[in-house]
Amino acid sequence: MEHVLILLLTILASFIGTITGFGSATIMIPVLIIFFPIPMTLLFSGFVHALVDVWEMGLFREGINWKLVLFFGVPGMIFSFIGSMITVDIDPILMSRIIGFVLLGYVFIVFFKSKITLKPHEGTAVLGGTLSGFFAGAFGLGGAIRSTFLNLFNLPKSTYLFTAGAVALLIDVTRVVGYYASGIRFGVYSGWLLILVIPASLFGSVLAQSFVNHISQRQFRIVIACFLALIAIKFIVFP
Repeated sequence: MEHVLILLLTILASFIGTITGFGSATIMIPVLIIFFPIPMTLLFSGFVHALVDVWEMGLFREGINWKLVLFFGVPGMIFSFIGSMITVDIDPILMSRIIGFVLLGYVFIVFFKSKITLKPHEGTAVLGGTLSGFFAGAFGLGGAIRSTFLNLFNLPKSTYLFTAGAVALLIDVTRVVGYYASGIRFGVYSGWLLILVIPASLFGSVLAQSFVNHISQRQFRIVIACFLALIAIKFIVFP
């Protein structure tokens, strides 16, 4: 029964994570900690998150823009590391709430000032990668900020999703390797489960691809904004 629950959770997290480019760990971790110790939970969710990144890149490969990945992803990795090493003298709960209100402000723009966008040139890509990377490292809030910038660029659906997957994969692989290097290991139980979550995560991502292909660019941008609104409310109410 536990296997079935975790596999269903993986499908749901992969579906939402593929569509939005973030959020799969947010969905999985509160449930996984019921079954696994926290360190193993982080390793397990990181593995699934990396799988979703790979499926996302493969399913939306027609949107490849390596220049955007480079200018967004490399600063993101660098400043994620810097953020993780700096002791920021700001209450993380306060920062979580501030980010939540900023995200809600962006959602307002999408719904009521939808013509406001940023051009995805080198400068704005570096800025988005820098901010999302730093906040990911310092406060663990990078995914939503990364998606906010990419959505503000109003990229074609496939370009948004490929870029989100590629940038997230750079960070997730680094994170999983770091967990493993620190001594965290999968037990026999979770090891067998890992084999099963590979097709489960692929199934969730394929369902997401079908959903994305059946909605317009405008509808896609609204879907992303709705998920950002949910994350924003979570940051504000449950920081």
